[in-house]
Amino acid sequence: MRRLAINVLGSILAVALLAVVPSLAQEEPPARVGRVSFVQGQLGFHLAGETAWSAAKANYPVATGGSFWTDPKSRAELRIGSRSIDLSGNTELDITKLNEQVMQLALPQGRIDLRVRTLLEGESIEIDLPRGAVWILQPGTYDIDAGAPDQPERIAVFEGSARFVGGTLDVAVKAGDAAVISGTQTLTAAVEKASPDEFAKLVPLARL
Repeated sequence: MRRLAINVLGSILAVALLAVVPSLAQEEPPARVGRVSFVQGQLGFHLAGETAWSAAKANYPVATGGSFWTDPKSRAELRIGSRSIDLSGNTELDITKLNEQVMQLALPQGRIDLRVRTLLEGESIEIDLPRGAVWILQPGTYDIDAGAPDQPERIAVFEGSARFVGGTLDVAVKAGDAAVISGTQTLTAAVEKASPDEFAKLVPLARL
């Protein structure tokens, strides 16, 4: 009877352990974490699966699954390693995937200024927009506007080079150029000179 009791107890413990393992796996720390380095006004935050925004302040963590939102009169900056991402007003930025090799962001609306100081071989930086996606090919400075259904997307490259792919378009954008992507069902692209406006010229306090 004692041996039977021990065997039954062992079986129960094994089942309990199997039930706990998936929970432990879900609590693994993120592969890479950045931080909020600057906030002017209001910055909202929520995790994947959530709908309510909560306030995020300086030094708030930036990791896979997080979404950030600035109201129309606010600005913010995120730092991920040596890379900085400035959010203009009325901007939503989702951290789709973030690890040592991949930085994938989604910009459903609004505008960001992205500064990439290093880009090693094998690393990938992707920004998903409503009409397609932008891949950063070199270190540099990039101004990316998600546009709207009635307004074009705009990918300006002040330093570096990028590539936009969406629909039937595959557009290379070199330093000094801006690609303007228009249309809904059928996309069109025009290339113009990249000229910084007030947003691109402003330097957040975090960089001073």
